[in-house]
Amino acid sequence: MQRVYRPEKNTAPGGLDRVIKERLAAMGKTTSAEWRALAIFLFITFLWATANVTKLDTTVVCLLGDVLLFVPKFGVISWSDANKGVSWQVVLIAGGGISLGEMLMKTGAAKWLATSILKALGLQGASVLVVLVVVMLIVQYMHLFFSTTVAMATALLPIVLSMGEAAHMNPLVLALPAGMIIGGYPLLMFYNTLPNIVIYGTGKLRVEDFPRVGVVLCTVACIVYTICAATYWRWLGMF
Repeated sequence: MQRVYRPEKNTAPGGLDRVIKERLAAMGKTTSAEWRALAIFLFITFLWATANVTKLDTTVVCLLGDVLLFVPKFGVISWSDANKGVSWQVVLIAGGGISLGEMLMKTGAAKWLATSILKALGLQGASVLVVLVVVMLIVQYMHLFFSTTVAMATALLPIVLSMGEAAHMNPLVLALPAGMIIGGYPLLMFYNTLPNIVIYGTGKLRVEDFPRVGVVLCTVACIVYTICAATYWRWLGMF
């Protein structure tokens, strides 16, 4: 990556250690609110790690953490402050994507789409490895049409699972690499995931800079997963 996007400066003025120490000194000592925020974070992490013992759902634990952050005199944030940083469009996209995925499964639309895709691509009766490679390529380059990985996962994974059933194979064989590609390689365009948008917002990169590197990395990822599927996954008995 450094060869493609060369840094403007190779060294930090005055030395990197000095810069870090100056920045830390400027931040001052840890405040009471920061200690309380850390305590809440560690408490929630503990509840996540002990979910098998406490039997608390992860969503319930998250809501508990949110409540603690807003408790008067103990919490560290007010609703007015929190509301300023809420990206409601992301909430709507995520919620819409989850609802879409659920409806695809409940109505049978996911199964119909999966069967239609298999027929259109002539994959009926094809080997598991061929179906797997085609699905990985489709999912990878479908990033061009989605602005977040959450929306993409909730919209596509029900179809991918149904494709596995329609192809008379273990659906997890398709869902595993599809999920990895959706979450791990949203690199084709700047709008594929929020970190990409933040980086693009700095003005240091152009739109065409993303596919210039993303196409290469995404294609390599598909090749690596194909090799894993043909060897390691087969050795594990996945298909």
